[in-house]
Amino acid sequence: MFALPIIMGNLGQMLLGAGDVLVAARHGANTLASISIATAFINTVFLIGLGLLFSISPVLSKKRGEKTDISNLLKITLLYSLILSVIFGALGLSMIPLIPLLRFEESLVPHIQNYILICSFSFPFAFIWQALKEFLQAHEKVLFPNLASIVAILLNLVLNWLLVFGYGAIPSLGVSGLAVATFLIRLAMAASLVLYCGKYLKNAIHFDFKYLREVVRIGYPIALSLFLEMSAFSLVTVIAGQISIIQVAAHNIVLIFASITFMIPLAVSNALGVRVGYAYGEKNYRDIKENLYAGMIISMLIMSGFASLFFFIPESLMQFFSQDVEIIQTGAALLFIVALFQIFDGAQVTLSGALRGLGMTKPIMVTIFLGYWLIGLPVGAYLAFKLNLEVYGLWIGLAMALFMCAIIFSLILRKKLRTLRGFLVSPE
Repeated sequence: MFALPIIMGNLGQMLLGAGDVLVAARHGANTLASISIATAFINTVFLIGLGLLFSISPVLSKKRGEKTDISNLLKITLLYSLILSVIFGALGLSMIPLIPLLRFEESLVPHIQNYILICSFSFPFAFIWQALKEFLQAHEKVLFPNLASIVAILLNLVLNWLLVFGYGAIPSLGVSGLAVATFLIRLAMAASLVLYCGKYLKNAIHFDFKYLREVVRIGYPIALSLFLEMSAFSLVTVIAGQISIIQVAAHNIVLIFASITFMIPLAVSNALGVRVGYAYGEKNYRDIKENLYAGMIISMLIMSGFASLFFFIPESLMQFFSQDVEIIQTGAALLFIVALFQIFDGAQVTLSGALRGLGMTKPIMVTIFLGYWLIGLPVGAYLAFKLNLEVYGLWIGLAMALFMCAIIFSLILRKKLRTLRGFLVSPE
């Protein structure tokens, strides 16, 4: 039950992006291609910064398990998130001059630049939201923030439509309208959690530098892991954009589907990280194993269902986003590849949540590097260009990367659990 609101919230976050793609596809192939490329750049920077916040809930959960009061750590957590937002927002802005130097179609370049510009200024609100959400998650108070994510889906869709197409006195902003909607949604979501967390904000700021060091120590491998993973997907997007507009448009729609399904085991992974961290703080071996088994069963069942959908009705799913016959045909073939790796994707992200709860984030980083950059991308490039499979070859490479990560994570966790069995208690 703890994971259910997180699942709702993660789906809400992903469906915000799906709303962007839906409206962009209705506006035209160039709009869809522009945001596909723009998000490939800006989301890589965004998620690296956000990754430095993902360690907050496991660290605080472990402290709770050790019976430490964590209620006075919110302000220092918020300060940390704001500093990160300024740094990574500036990195996002620094990408803008690079876009004309790449070989994109000339008509797409100004739209890509405008999207990155506007989204970079929304980073402080997104980082505040994530910091507060992590803080509440450590307290196992997840209902409100995740319900807010669901409400934001409808609001985002309405804003996207109004700002992209225009209505009455509201001008048509095209690609820039999608970025403005993102800015406004992130502002509203951050404000909602600030108000909700008002009782914690009344506490005086507590400069616990030991806590911050622990957050950074656990968080930087998570951030680097996200960078390695997101940059791999971003590189595939950039390559697909250089092959053809049709292929990058289909790729981006399929990526939305893969990301939506990924959000459910990611929510299980987040909940598992909190529960395992708490049990680790209590030195309770049995609870660590029981939570791990429950998380894996839930993820495997759900991802098996999604794999069936992608395998049996790919054209119907693609038609929801586009009526272009070429995009539908290309995307349907890609969804078949996605169907094949669903179980491995669910397994690897769920196992990584357990490893985060145990403070083992460096092995995650090394495994992501091995899986994507030493195996997945080279194999994908070979299939794409040597065997002329183009975007299909790139996705086969991504599937191989996820398979390798799932296998390696399971081996690392099995070894760690054997080590813990000797000194953690197993209460009856």
